[in-house]
Amino acid sequence: MRRRDPATYGTVTRNRHINRTTWTIAGTGVMTTSIRKLEEDGYDEVRILTAFPALVPADITAALEHQRAMISSTS
Repeated sequence: MRRRDPATYGTVTRNRHINRTTWTIAGTGVMTTSIRKLEEDGYDEVRILTAFPALVPADITAALEHQRAMISSTS
């Protein structure tokens, strides 16, 4: 099994070859919008980490901060 590079923890990126340039957590295919939607549905950090075992807590924080920044920049 392939392991993630710890240098990618907590990093949000986009790549045209992964999820059609949707913002994702670096080193995974997990979209930041997916994490935001789970949080909106009442999931806490432990449940999100259970749903996406490739993530670490820093990834969740980065995804939610990124999503909040995206929403506030469009308002």
